[in-house]
Amino acid sequence: MQQLPTLFVFTFGAAFIASLPPGLLNLNAAKTSVEKGKANGIIFGLGVALAVMLQTYIAVRIAKLISRNQHVIEVLLQLALGIFFILAIVFFIKGRNQKSKPLMLVETKKRNSFSKGVFLALINLLAIPYYSGLNTVF
Repeated sequence: MQQLPTLFVFTFGAAFIASLPPGLLNLNAAKTSVEKGKANGIIFGLGVALAVMLQTYIAVRIAKLISRNQHVIEVLLQLALGIFFILAIVFFIKGRNQKSKPLMLVETKKRNSFSKGVFLALINLLAIPYYSGLNTVF
């Protein structure tokens, strides 16, 4: 339990460094700042930061569980193999049956900057395995 805060700090630091290059979240924060003002851009960034902290905490817990139990690793590998196999079949079928359809534009309501930041960061589910792997290395 004593190592948990240290691992969290190191993993969060790595997450901070990983989020510095331009990406979806950084460019959306810049776009929000330009379109809605500096305050909304900062609020968007705070929403992203909250979601990243949540993902980092989950990643630390997962890494701790995995490092303690070798059976979990075996189950995760089998589960991942099954999921990737199913996804491969689905995307091959979908790609084969795809026909071009005319695009229709639909207007959407403007969202709250904070909730938009949290949502965009949370849909990036690959962040949790990334942070978990970093935590395991640390």
